[in-house]
Amino acid sequence: MATSASIIIASRDEGIRLKQTLDSIINASGRIPYEIIVVDDGSTDNSVPDSILSSGPPVQVIRTPGMGVAPARNAGARIAQGDMLIFCDAHITVPDYWLDILGSVIENEKCDAVTPGIGPLEPSAFVPLYRLAASAPIYSIGCGRIFRTLISNTWLHEHTRPIDCPILSGGCFAVRHEVWRRIGGYEESFRGYGYDEEEISLKLWLFGYRLMTVPSVIIHHKFRPAAPYQIVNSDMLHNRMFAALCHFNDERTTRMLDHLESYPEFQMISQQVFTPANYENKRKHYFSRRKYDDDWYFRKFDLSL
Repeated sequence: MATSASIIIASRDEGIRLKQTLDSIINASGRIPYEIIVVDDGSTDNSVPDSILSSGPPVQVIRTPGMGVAPARNAGARIAQGDMLIFCDAHITVPDYWLDILGSVIENEKCDAVTPGIGPLEPSAFVPLYRLAASAPIYSIGCGRIFRTLISNTWLHEHTRPIDCPILSGGCFAVRHEVWRRIGGYEESFRGYGYDEEEISLKLWLFGYRLMTVPSVIIHHKFRPAAPYQIVNSDMLHNRMFAALCHFNDERTTRMLDHLESYPEFQMISQQVFTPANYENKRKHYFSRRKYDDDWYFRKFDLSL
């Protein structure tokens, strides 16, 4: 079982939500010692002062220049000391013993990364509908995610026990630190926001690691109709294309591009991503590292994509 944890929170213009998240983590009971690393990714609202004082463990702050979710989380992981890494959004609350349970499932189930159940922090506020399919019932708890199309995903329905999880929830997940080092973390070329949870989950599965959902731990997450910072369409487009370059075969990559070609930025971004150098370096590197191909992944989760 994990003997220590590093909780990494990438935050940008989160206002009071960041402090509420830190208070929840620090006030939660548990046995696993932990450190907290807040990555202030270009905030302009003074929500991340140089020193965040608390009654619990000290909070280390590092600053990045608005790089985006994936590289900001990588920056936090590079200085982390715990043998289990926990990546969290800056607008959640956690239950007692959450770290202990996530760590025990990693150990007992012999898996490498786990994601808890995710529920709405404020039920009366904007909340997405958790549906596995159009005919499926609506659930209040999402237990991991699954591809709906090659460019989008949806929540898995509630479960009573840990099961294999196609896509980790970006709002909160835990991973063995050594595994994170082996895979090289998130794809560092990612920009801004978008497709980061799909990419890291694909990389872990294809490199031979196992991901699970842990429904007995419920993290409450602030769902909102818009982020407190600008989300740039070209960044989301770039990330989807880069993930395809790194993880999808030629036929699947072509189908993804067919979905995306209506975007005004399509030609510009595709010319940036699908270069001879990226094919030779990025794609060749990823394909040489993986244990399984993307056909195996989609068959495993019974997806015709």
